[in-house]
Amino acid sequence: MLDMKSEKYMKVMEVNSLGTLLGIQKSIPKMQENGGGSIINIASIGGLKSGNADGGDAAYSASKGSVRSLTKHVAHNFAKDNIRCSAVYPGEIMTDMLKNVFDENPEMWDQVKVTSPLPNHIADPVDIANGAVYLASDDAKAVTGTELVIDNGTMTH
Repeated sequence: MLDMKSEKYMKVMEVNSLGTLLGIQKSIPKMQENGGGSIINIASIGGLKSGNADGGDAAYSASKGSVRSLTKHVAHNFAKDNIRCSAVYPGEIMTDMLKNVFDENPEMWDQVKVTSPLPNHIADPVDIANGAVYLASDDAKAVTGTELVIDNGTMTH
């Protein structure tokens, strides 16, 4: 972290934090015109906890922590417009990229199977989509500003 270049930090903040802000700014006026709606931001458990000891995740964690703050701000300040805003916090997701990592390093998968609170499973992309669908639905009409963590139980320890 001490050697991180400010350009790298700013690029990560631009994509994750500023990108989220710009999406919110474009969405709210239309939602106000249409009587409300639901904004679902994609954060990360990286925004809820510290990153690796080597500091490589410092920019990512900070950017996702910023998504958390933006989500809370919007939830509080636009509820009067019937606009709900919550965030989904994925942990490790079994994407093709992660499958490739496990294929190249089977011992990593063995470690996950042993240390995960829900053993032998990592969330699939559809698990994240299902969480977002719930937050967008009328079933969540009383839900705003919430943090839906979908992480196979990682945050329990």
